[in-house]
Amino acid sequence: MNTTLTVLALASAALPALAADLNCPKVGDAARSIMEHRQQGTPLSEMMTRARGDELVEILTLGAYELPRSTILSVQETYVAYFQNEMLLECYRFIRQ
Repeated sequence: MNTTLTVLALASAALPALAADLNCPKVGDAARSIMEHRQQGTPLSEMMTRARGDELVEILTLGAYELPRSTILSVQETYVAYFQNEMLLECYRFIRQ
């Protein structure tokens, strides 16, 4: 997925500035929650308002909304798990550098 690579690149760019506060399990939880909202049809504008200027949350939100939305529950669950795991993977890779 090219979109995933874009999200990972954006997240990677933000990670150095956020490194002091980086907690990968929390990044994964945020990614999961954001993608769940994406799959439920929550508007992007509402999610960006909820981010309240948190740079990492904004990047995760934009990334989640670049990925497809499904009306099939099993596909939604797959998208949620995929996005969470990809963001966790990127986070753990970053902190191991």
